[in-house]
Amino acid sequence: MMRYNLLMVLLSGLSLLAAQTETDARLHLAKYASDHQLPLVEFSLSSTNRESKTGITHFYFRQTEQGYPVRGGHASVHFAADGVLLHITHKVRASETPATTVSLDITEATARERVKSIYPGSKVRYSEGIEWVADESGRLILCRMVSGQSEQGDHFVVAIDAKSGAILDNHSRALYCHGTDFAAYEHGLISEALPRSPAPKVTEETVFSGQYNVFALPSESPLTSVRQLQTANQLVDPIASPFGWHDTDGNAATSEFVYTKGNNTYAYYATPPVSNPPAIPILREPGTNNYLSGNVPWPAGNTLNFNYNNNIDQAVGSTFIEDAVTNLFVTVNQAHDIFYRYGFDEAAGNFQTVNHSGVGTGNDAVLARAQDGGGVNQASFSTPPEGMPPSMRMHLWSTNQPNSARDGSFENSIIVHEYGHGVAARLVQGPFNVDCLFNFEQGGEGWSDFFGLMLTQVDYNGNGQIDRNVLGEGTRGLGHFALNQSTQESGLRPRHYTGNMDPLAGIHNEYTYADLPALGFPHGTGFLWGTILWDINLDFMDLFGFEPDLSNVSANAGNVRAMQLVVEGLKMTPCNPTFVDMRDAILAADIALYGGIHHSLLWKVFARRGLGVSASPGGNAAFDRPELRVLVNSSTPELNVGDQMNYNLTVANGSAGGLQAGPLVDFLDPGLAFISAPGGDHQNGVVTFNDLGIIPGGNAVERNITVQYQSTESTEVLIDLPVETNDLSNFVPAGSWIPVSDFPNPASGSTQSWFHPALGIPVESSLLFSLNLPAGTNNHLSFFHDFDLELGLDGGVLEILQGTEWVDLDSRILTNGYRYVIRDELITPVGIPVPFTTLSRRRAWSGSSNGYQRCVVDLSEFSGTNVTLRFRFASNNGNNVSNCDAQPGGCDGWFIDDIQLLDLVHVQNQACINQANPPVCGDDGRLGVIIWPGQVLPLVDLDLQLRSATEYFELSWNRASAPPDLKFRLQRSYDTEEGFRDLAFIDGRFRYQDHQVEKNRDYYYRLYAEDESEVAYYSRIVHGRLGELEELRIYPNPGKGVFTVTWSDVGLGQADLSVSSLTGNILAEQTIDVVAGRISADLSDYPAGTYLLRLQLPGGLSTRKIIVTE
Repeated sequence: MMRYNLLMVLLSGLSLLAAQTETDARLHLAKYASDHQLPLVEFSLSSTNRESKTGITHFYFRQTEQGYPVRGGHASVHFAADGVLLHITHKVRASETPATTVSLDITEATARERVKSIYPGSKVRYSEGIEWVADESGRLILCRMVSGQSEQGDHFVVAIDAKSGAILDNHSRALYCHGTDFAAYEHGLISEALPRSPAPKVTEETVFSGQYNVFALPSESPLTSVRQLQTANQLVDPIASPFGWHDTDGNAATSEFVYTKGNNTYAYYATPPVSNPPAIPILREPGTNNYLSGNVPWPAGNTLNFNYNNNIDQAVGSTFIEDAVTNLFVTVNQAHDIFYRYGFDEAAGNFQTVNHSGVGTGNDAVLARAQDGGGVNQASFSTPPEGMPPSMRMHLWSTNQPNSARDGSFENSIIVHEYGHGVAARLVQGPFNVDCLFNFEQGGEGWSDFFGLMLTQVDYNGNGQIDRNVLGEGTRGLGHFALNQSTQESGLRPRHYTGNMDPLAGIHNEYTYADLPALGFPHGTGFLWGTILWDINLDFMDLFGFEPDLSNVSANAGNVRAMQLVVEGLKMTPCNPTFVDMRDAILAADIALYGGIHHSLLWKVFARRGLGVSASPGGNAAFDRPELRVLVNSSTPELNVGDQMNYNLTVANGSAGGLQAGPLVDFLDPGLAFISAPGGDHQNGVVTFNDLGIIPGGNAVERNITVQYQSTESTEVLIDLPVETNDLSNFVPAGSWIPVSDFPNPASGSTQSWFHPALGIPVESSLLFSLNLPAGTNNHLSFFHDFDLELGLDGGVLEILQGTEWVDLDSRILTNGYRYVIRDELITPVGIPVPFTTLSRRRAWSGSSNGYQRCVVDLSEFSGTNVTLRFRFASNNGNNVSNCDAQPGGCDGWFIDDIQLLDLVHVQNQACINQANPPVCGDDGRLGVIIWPGQVLPLVDLDLQLRSATEYFELSWNRASAPPDLKFRLQRSYDTEEGFRDLAFIDGRFRYQDHQVEKNRDYYYRLYAEDESEVAYYSRIVHGRLGELEELRIYPNPGKGVFTVTWSDVGLGQADLSVSSLTGNILAEQTIDVVAGRISADLSDYPAGTYLLRLQLPGGLSTRKIIVTE
């Protein structure tokens, strides 16, 4: 234990090379704390591990105070084989300074008796010493730590205040795959200390005894494969288990156990659930074959011939005990051997009775219990520190079949899942710190799901690869056999594990880090982490291929690389990790194992799932990578015709070093007139910024564009349902929907709204209404709502009736869409999920909206029909105000107001750095900016026209429909000016020629008027450039197939038409004869994307952006 003066450390000139001693690790820790302004604390070395295969060295430390460990304070330092620093984790517990003198009034014996009063009959056989433990206020209290096992067999540790004897913390180390309390059954411990044997000399010709009729890995379950009789030589890895699976003395000539016990596990029938019982051969009644007694399959003649073939599809589990225990024994051993290859070996704290290398403690083989009598529909794994045996409990599962029970001991993915809990517990911060994975964001369930999927990955269609969208290959679920489900169902999780994030493309998993706040602990958060890990595996296999033998760690296939990174990443994960911590650990593992060559691929996955560079703990998602990114934000979400707005363009560099930012190009919507762009160049509706230069790492540059909406087109309200007294009859409320007047929408000034209270009881209610959607209009639904509901538990959705089926409109909600997924009651456990509500596992509005917000829903595909819609609400039992907005009064409910059917007009904006490879683009969302008529309506019929002559512009207008008291001015703007300037004063009917113009320059004109009250009005803006085609239009745009291009009459003849990419690469070009101001462009064969259409006529040239949709 050492305390370093940070100033002296900084002055010592640390070398990053050849630093692999404890002292060097401590120096790096001190410098890290100084650089990050962390508190100065003491550390004691917990363990160290130098990997024999990679040479990577891991140092694990515990925070100490006055010589005693501080619970929750951990740090680690990791070095490459050449001594280069790879990674540091540093999480300490800040507290008020403990007392200068410590008091140990409570003896160890007294503390143990105190624990026995909590766990009557428990096995309290060892103590873990004295530690500082934080109380609820964060103050450190010195405690005696007493650990043991409950009667059920789960490991626990209790903190007893060493002065008062009060219980400060009671912590179970069992990871249950449901949330219920456990029952009480006898549980013992392995007490014998067996000697270590010298490391064996193993060859590929090593012969092992035994054969097993099992669903061996990579088989997942009886749903995906048939049992096969396989020999030990086919199954045992001679490197990981050099003396086979039934030996503990290191003598290859003998097997100490002729039943399902050996160096890696002891598997047995556990009804009643006794831990580590004496082995008793299973006996059956002659003739009936009914179970009589015993707990282990014991082949006749001690032959190790575990060739059982009972019917496993029966209602009574005791009819196939031997089969279940044998399969459990083999799968646990296979998992041991595979993880050994990936670095979970003796030095790392794996599970073995004897450590043949002489490294590590040993005496901790897995106690694997089949058909555990302590419950059903669950599984668990309890992990004590190194040197104490963990306990795996597998159970029977109820099904809907009256004559069938499903045994979890045949679902290999669940067995490996449970084993994975032990792997993660021993690897994160070393094998003696097994209490690091109980915080909310830790990924324990995700690591376990990932391991369960990885070890059961099979190329079923035989094409030599894993197809990401094939069920059972790249698209997976967990627990189908135990739950008696088909692979079409998602099993134990709310979605399949799949890389497909598109809800409209079949089986999908759209979860991102933004969903974290609504997910349950630990299975919901774990599912999200498992989703990210599975995506890594899929992307790696797409690039590097698939290795069917996962134990072949020398292969370069994608699944082997992914497995290597995840296991090595566990060793670099801090205690109580966040998603950001776990992400960074995998990135560090990539540097350690592969020199960081996968960083780009890894960041692609992390960013896609919301764990990008800018993400921060707590579900604050970001979708950026450590590279250039473009952000586009408009100054307003809604704009009136004739009004101006600003686009803010941000180019951010998420990498550590400087990056050259090429020209930033923004293609303005044809309805927008360019006003200004400081530092930018405007040509033909395209604004280019060439001055970005090199952006330092972690920095950003901003540019701004000012535009004005010049078109006369605007959004029209087709149907208006303001939820006032005179339109309530348009709705059909079912359930608890009521009109209220105490919370109207401030955006509209309405007096009442529809309301559904958060009742705190299981309920489902609907609010129905119908709309006639005209043909030929851009039909969009708009409404305002405010909700304050239990996050992830209560929620609402919007659905449309299609035939006899209600279809969710989730994917068509353009703004303020669903935020979270409604959970299952058991929080998607390894256990049968029980739905909270009828919306369980569905995305919904849930949590708090923090006020009214507008939602816009695209109904254009239903144009020309009469549709019925419903707002659907569902809730569970109870209301927890902490899951709402935490305001007094509890969870309020759901308010809906101001429902409108719109013929929507909106503008969208996209900016790109086209010289990046690939191009980097950003936009202002799926909706962009809504265009409303505004105050320009009196001048709609002014019909301001602009026509290009050879040397001047001619403008004409008609103010026939304008109010007679308006006074008009004609105004002009250049592309570099800040605004419009008066050009001429005009009367009611006028024509004007502007000769003060130059070629190859942009000009903008508008009419400005004021009434007697000095209220200002504007006409639409017209744009001209001598030599350019005026009023060129493309429609439909966006669109697909054939596009129509029109322009004003500037001469006929031949035209040159070309289509190019945004980077200027010409994709097609031709010369055509024009007989009118209109041509057609067929882009049917073009993939979805943005292109540039260039049209050259004798009278002018124009370039426009054209968007091809799916």
